[in-house]
Amino acid sequence: MIQARSVTQLLGQLRTQLNRDFREVWVRAEVSQLSASPQGHLYFTLKDRQALVTAVVWSKQRQLLDFAPTEGMNVLAQGSLVVYSPRGQLQFVVEQLIPDGVGQYFVALEQLKQKLIQEGLFEVSRKRPLPFLPRRVGVVTSPEGAVWHDIRTTLERRNPGVQLILSPSPVQGPQATGRLIRALTLLTRANVDVVILARGGGSWEDLIAFNSEPLVRFLATYPLPVIAAIGHETDLSLVDQVADRRAPTPTAAAELVAPEREQLLRELNMIQGRLRQALLQRVQRQREILDSLSQRPCFLEPERLWEQPRRLQEQLEQALREALRARAGLERQRWRSLQAKLQPLQLQGVVQLQREQLANLGEKLRVALPRTLDRKRAELHEQRQMLQTLSPQRVLERGYALCLDDRGQLVTSVSGRKDHDQLEIRLADGRMECVVEQVFPQSEDSSRD
Repeated sequence: MIQARSVTQLLGQLRTQLNRDFREVWVRAEVSQLSASPQGHLYFTLKDRQALVTAVVWSKQRQLLDFAPTEGMNVLAQGSLVVYSPRGQLQFVVEQLIPDGVGQYFVALEQLKQKLIQEGLFEVSRKRPLPFLPRRVGVVTSPEGAVWHDIRTTLERRNPGVQLILSPSPVQGPQATGRLIRALTLLTRANVDVVILARGGGSWEDLIAFNSEPLVRFLATYPLPVIAAIGHETDLSLVDQVADRRAPTPTAAAELVAPEREQLLRELNMIQGRLRQALLQRVQRQREILDSLSQRPCFLEPERLWEQPRRLQEQLEQALREALRARAGLERQRWRSLQAKLQPLQLQGVVQLQREQLANLGEKLRVALPRTLDRKRAELHEQRQMLQTLSPQRVLERGYALCLDDRGQLVTSVSGRKDHDQLEIRLADGRMECVVEQVFPQSEDSSRD
C-alpha cells in the first residue's frame, strides 16, 4: 500500500522546515509590484534577474521601518520565509528593510532629513533646557558595552548624589528601533529628570537605528529632556538633531548632565561670603539711620508721638455713640409698626385660608396621581416592546450575521476587500474568526449564474 501524505500534512511539514532553516535570513533584491492595503500592510515582490518571491511587511512592523521603499529600489530585506497553506504560496515576511548600498542609503536618509526639517522637528525653539541639578538620570544604552561604565564612573566621580536609572536596550540590529522606544517609554514612569540616550561609535550600518524615522518622531514628542551621546564626531545622526542637547561622547554627556560637586561647593562658599558681607553692610546702614532718627525732637519727647492719635480716637468714639443712638431710635419705630400689623384675629384668618387651600390641593393630587402613573406605565410598556422589536439580537436570531474587519468596522461591501483579509463574523450565539480566500464582486457572481 502506498504511503501518501495529505496536502495539509505536506504543507505543514514544509512550514516546519522553513521555520527551522529560513528564519531571520537576509535577501538582496529589487522591489517590484509595490502596493499598500487599506489596513496599512505593504505588499511587493523581491526579485533578481532569474527569480522572484512575494513579500509583505505587516502594518505594525511597517511603522518601524527606517525609510519608505519605492518601486525599483535595491534593498536588503531581513525576515522569514513562510508558506500560506490555503493557496500553497511561499511568502517572505519582512522584519527589517534597508537600502542596498551606501549611496542609496544616504540618498534616502537625506530625503528623510529634509522632510523632518520642513516639519520643524529640528527647530531650536522646541528644545527644552536641561535641569540644573537633577536628582535622577535615566540612561538608555546597552548594558554590556563600555558606554554604561563610562557614564556611571564619570557621574560617581563628579556628583555621587545623582541616582542613575538604566533602561537597557540593544543599540544596533533589526530590533534596535523598537527596543529603544520601549526603553525610553519605561523611563517616563521612573520619575527621572533627564535622559541620556547613548552608544559608542560605529559604522553607518551600526548607526541605522539612530536615523530611524519612528525613533526620531518619538523623541520629538518625548516628555523628558534628552541628551544624545551617540559617540561619533564626523556625522550627525537624526537623533542628534532632534534631541534637546548633543554630547560628542557618553562621558561628555555625563559631565553635561550634572555639575561637579566640588565646583558647586566652591561656588556656594563664594555666595555665602558675599551674602555675609552684604548683611554686614545692611546692618551698618540701618544703624546709621537709627542714630540719625534718634536725634529728632519726637524721639526726645516720646509723648508727642501719640497725642494726635489720641484726639482722633476721642472723635471717632463720639461719632460712634451718636450713630448708635440714631439707629436704635429708627429700629424702635420699625418694630412698633410691625407690632401693630400683626393682630391675632388677622393671623387666624390667614392661617384658616391657607389650611383650606392646602386641603384642596391634596385632594387634587390624590385624584391625579394614579392617572399619571397609569399613563406613564403604558408609555414605558410601548417603548420596551419597540426596543425589543428593533434589537440587533433579534435580527441575528432570525439568521442574519454581522461582518467586521480587523479594525472592528462593519463590512457592508466587497469593495476594498482582498485575499487574506482577517474578518470576524458575529452570530446570535457567538462569533467566528475568518480569512478571506477570494473576493467575488456582484458582477462576477451574476456572470457565473
